[in-house]
Amino acid sequence: SVLVARKGVILPIRRVTTAMDRLSRKDYGFDLRDAGRKDEVGEMARAATVFRDAMQSADRLENAQREEQAKREQRV
Repeated sequence: SVLVARKGVILPIRRVTTAMDRLSRKDYGFDLRDAGRKDEVGEMARAATVFRDAMQSADRLENAQREEQAKREQRV
């Protein structure tokens, strides 16, 4: 039962925890294979994926706005 708990719950939760840690450092280069699970671990993985995608989009938008602002400043 320890092996089942370790592979079935503990390791997947560690993967989600690692993903959240990477998100905190704006490191988006990960894929959560546990997102397809039909349990709470899958829900957590899907939520982390949504956070990752939203943060990535926000960063892209912020960078585009900065570039546009820099272009406007160069024209002046």
